[in-house]
Amino acid sequence: MLTYLQAHDPSKIAISDGVTTLSFGQLIERVEACCKWLNTLQIRRVLLIDDNTVDWVVTDLACMALEITVIPLPTFFSAEQQQHVIEQVQPEFIIAKRFLSLVAVENTPLTQLKGFRRNVKKAVEVPIGTQKITFTSGTTGNPKGVCLSKQNQLNVAVELANTIKIVAGSHLCILPLSLLLENVAGVYAALIKGNSVTLLNESLRGFNGCQLVDGKQLLAALSATNPTSIILVPELLQYLIGSISRGWQVPERLSFVAVGGSKVSAQTLAQARQLGLPAYQGYGLSECGSVVTLNMQEEQGDSIGNALNHVKIAIKNGTLHVQGNNFLGYVNQPDSWYPTEVDTEDLAKETASGLIYLGRKKNTLVNSFGRNISPEWLESELMATGLFRFVMVVGDAKPYCVGLVVPISDLLSDENIQRQLVTVNQRLPEYAKINNIISLPSQLLTSSTYFTANGRPKREAIEHYAQQTLNDIYLCDDTDIDELSNLHHTNCSQNSVINQ
Repeated sequence: MLTYLQAHDPSKIAISDGVTTLSFGQLIERVEACCKWLNTLQIRRVLLIDDNTVDWVVTDLACMALEITVIPLPTFFSAEQQQHVIEQVQPEFIIAKRFLSLVAVENTPLTQLKGFRRNVKKAVEVPIGTQKITFTSGTTGNPKGVCLSKQNQLNVAVELANTIKIVAGSHLCILPLSLLLENVAGVYAALIKGNSVTLLNESLRGFNGCQLVDGKQLLAALSATNPTSIILVPELLQYLIGSISRGWQVPERLSFVAVGGSKVSAQTLAQARQLGLPAYQGYGLSECGSVVTLNMQEEQGDSIGNALNHVKIAIKNGTLHVQGNNFLGYVNQPDSWYPTEVDTEDLAKETASGLIYLGRKKNTLVNSFGRNISPEWLESELMATGLFRFVMVVGDAKPYCVGLVVPISDLLSDENIQRQLVTVNQRLPEYAKINNIISLPSQLLTSSTYFTANGRPKREAIEHYAQQTLNDIYLCDDTDIDELSNLHHTNCSQNSVINQ
């Protein structure tokens, strides 16, 4: 990575976090100083814990330069998940602002972070060549460590730098740096291209972990920094769309908005672009070093684009398989090491306009008439209305689908939701229509019982939460409605809205 940094004007601003601003030349000097420090300490495995700061990036780049294994620990992981990560990787060294029970070493070249030695309690099994271990937070159980080589990461970053045609720009990191997408597609790609990187702490971004808690603060940050590129998840894209309709002005330099994480409807992308948000949908996963496809077309439709040049894709039995930039394997799972291809377990199909993402194979609903339905498809259609912060569609082995939603506002009326539901259903085939909506309380969004640390829904738990109301709805097919009129305020008419 240092070779790419050295290719740029050393006096040009490379990175800033509001406390520290470094030119490309200064960034190289800071990274080299960190390398010397880590070499002196003879460190081979580092746990990195911090918000979005220059020190985080300097440490990460130094570890890459030395090919030291670095493990970015998401600050939004629960205490139990953080302890699980530490037990899994047994770091020799921890770089953080503070770490209880450990005493900091002296003479650190970092300005905001300190280093802490740690006694390793047991051996760790990792594939040869592991330079980064990124932990994905699954929908159930503990997060698992994905082992990546230095080249895995650079392959993605270089390809994105060549693909995204932005010159003399700046990238604002909205997502946490501990997320591989922001780390590789955000920081690395921007620096390789010679663009600057702007970092803000989570408070200035309006975040608490991975959750947006202060939308006005996010809008203020975007307006103040005026970036040329950002990376969003669909929920954040929907928030910006709504903000524009309420009068917020898109930063004048913003020319590239990458959207990933889950399916985005063609309607939402078209609406974003009409409002001046240059949104481009992509697809990726940690096991491939992050980004695999990116749709750079002006008219995108439902396509997530074609495979980038560093990978090859194929559809096998309906699921997407990727070759060419495979991860090395999972921590402490030798049976997973050195795969020749990655079965993403994502449903997809190839079309003339590019790859169409259909959803997770394990999430597929099969209704009582035997029709396969991807809930992500219907969820993206409901999210496109702009009325919801969260949507999950259920209906496995049932005659029709039901939407479980968290409205965007407590003031949103059931009548407004029902009108939009009718409009959505007009675009759907008969077998996929959503007959009922159940409104869930917003408190669920911040509960670890129902969402993973990085914001992914625990579908089984959420469905279980609404199970009694769902039972009442589906029971209406076989029972006199009058007998159920007092059960959970259930309305058994088609296109109804129910408050859970």
